[in-house]
Amino acid sequence: MGGLLGLAVRRVHKSEEDAYLALLCLAFGLNAGQSALAFYSDPLFSQRERWALFEHGEIIGTVSTLGLTFGNGVVTGISNVAIRPDLCGLGHAQYMLQAVLEAVGPACLFANRPELYRRLGFKVVDEVVRGRLPTQDRGGALARTDGTVVRRVYERWAAADPCRLMRDDLRWKYWTWAKGVPYGAGTGYLKLDSGAIREMVVEPDCWPLDLNGRVEWTGLRSMTRDLGIPLQAGETELLFMTFGIDWVPQMFLTDQF
Repeated sequence: MGGLLGLAVRRVHKSEEDAYLALLCLAFGLNAGQSALAFYSDPLFSQRERWALFEHGEIIGTVSTLGLTFGNGVVTGISNVAIRPDLCGLGHAQYMLQAVLEAVGPACLFANRPELYRRLGFKVVDEVVRGRLPTQDRGGALARTDGTVVRRVYERWAAADPCRLMRDDLRWKYWTWAKGVPYGAGTGYLKLDSGAIREMVVEPDCWPLDLNGRVEWTGLRSMTRDLGIPLQAGETELLFMTFGIDWVPQMFLTDQF
């Protein structure tokens, strides 16, 4: 896509991926080696589209997009929005995102500064909350479970509402690759990662869970409520925003794009 003053927005070619990653690391203060390992080993790498804002052929901005399939249809998840630090505040991000949205259609994203996205037509539909969960030591730790059990429970849960995210085989491969260990909890499950839970489908009568210590939950507020998760003093972490849809997507933070 051509632009003004030497600016252009387009998908990144394979030969430009290292430069794309280098700008991401610069913008977000990431470790280059660790980021490269995650960037290239991600099972969803082939499905993620990497866009860039170019100025006279040089990458000065980045956007990542990923198609998310819900019962209601496909929505594009937008992330990794970054502009080279010395060029911030000049309108480049808005220009870049406008071009990407014209290409991808309905979209969603997580934001801590919603002003830019509101100008583009996004609206806040939910928020990410984090807080402590009530736990109890009953003398018996939860038992680990396997991906087959988790998949069966999750797919039954997802099929019950068209607003919920559906996972194909590749997305389940990503779920396994990502951090965390699955445990059975009654007829449901949870995924625990160093005292943090970002996904669980647990019956309300399972609380308090025998999690042996302090455990925190992070998830969408609407899902926290609908799943009956008894969050204690939850704090808002991020805002969840959508563009071009009139329903609220439901997904766990284990699928955060």
